[in-house]
Amino acid sequence: VNVRGRGCQLRLELASMEMQNVDFGVTTGGSSLTKTIRLVNRSQRAVDFALQDPKGDALREKGISWNPLTSMSLRPKESIPVDIFFAPQYRVAPFKLGLQAMCNLGQQVHLVNISGVCHATEIKLSEQSLLFGAVVLGSTATKKLHLHNFGDLGAKYGFEIPAKYRDIVTVAPASGFVSPHDDVLLSVSLHPSRVSKGDLAIDNIR
Repeated sequence: VNVRGRGCQLRLELASMEMQNVDFGVTTGGSSLTKTIRLVNRSQRAVDFALQDPKGDALREKGISWNPLTSMSLRPKESIPVDIFFAPQYRVAPFKLGLQAMCNLGQQVHLVNISGVCHATEIKLSEQSLLFGAVVLGSTATKKLHLHNFGDLGAKYGFEIPAKYRDIVTVAPASGFVSPHDDVLLSVSLHPSRVSKGDLAIDNIR
């Protein structure tokens, strides 16, 4: 029995080396950007593969996705476009992560490096709950808290107090502007106009 054969190198590559760095630059939260690369099979045999994140969910957590998501098969010299999307919904610090192909025989082929950054507001209060304890009827108790903007964009803010509590709770300043990486000192005052039968819980202040 004569057995003949020849080993061939796996060559799943980018159509152009200029595609090896996919840089989305700077965008803002809620926007969507798309860039397209093209993969070509320069092997002498067909290649079956699927795209994957070598770090698990790192790309997805940054707002990165791609299409096709399913397994692909390329004959020799055949090529296919791949769309890469950057659609962050929140602030994303600068990143640079890889995207690879997992081939049918277990080979991992690094394809591109993906980078980008998303500027957005990230507003948080220093306290989520304020406890005033017992407040004497006709007097005012005040507590301080900070409104932080950890994001890269300034933002306007305003507080909405349920109508039935507007005569006993005030927030000052009730509206304004907070700059990037800055905070605003707020005063929350409770000035009861009637005696309550039990503890008074005021929620849904937004």
